[in-house]
Amino acid sequence: MKYNVFVGLALIVIFISACARQPTSSATDTVVTSSPQANLLSASVADDVLTLEFQIHGLQAQSVSDLDNMICMPYINTRENVPLAFFYSEGHLPDKTEGDTVLVYKYHLKQPLPQVLHLNILLTLGPCGPDFQESNVPPYDADLVASYEMQTVVNIPKRP
Repeated sequence: MKYNVFVGLALIVIFISACARQPTSSATDTVVTSSPQANLLSASVADDVLTLEFQIHGLQAQSVSDLDNMICMPYINTRENVPLAFFYSEGHLPDKTEGDTVLVYKYHLKQPLPQVLHLNILLTLGPCGPDFQESNVPPYDADLVASYEMQTVVNIPKRP
C-alpha cells in the first residue's frame, strides 16, 4: 500500500514538473493566416471518363507551372471500388484583379461501371510535385498549406 502511494506521488511530481516546462503562448505569439479554400465545382462522367473540376480561392501562384508543386494530385477512391486511371489535368489562374484558380482532372474509368459512383476525394495543397515523389531527393523547407476531404455522388449515364 505504501509503495502505491509513493508511486502515485512520484507520478504527480513528474506531471507537474513536465507541465511547468511546457511553453505558454500569448496573443503576441499567435499569427493568424488564412488558408486557401477549395471546393469541388463539378463531378461528371461521360464516355467512361470522370471529370473533376475544383475551385481554389486565395491560392497565390505566379504561373500555371507553379500549380504542379503547390497542388497535389487528388487522392480518390470509390465506394464501388471502380479503378481510376489518371490521364489529364489543366489549371487556370485568375486574372490580376480577382478570381479563383480552377483545376480540371480527368480519369478513365474501368468497366463494368455501376449506375452511381460514390467518390471520396482528398485534395492537398502544397508542397508536392516531383521533389516529393522521389525517395532520393531532399525536400525543400515548405509547410503543408491545407488538406480537404470531399465526398460526392455521380450518376453514370447508360451507354446505348
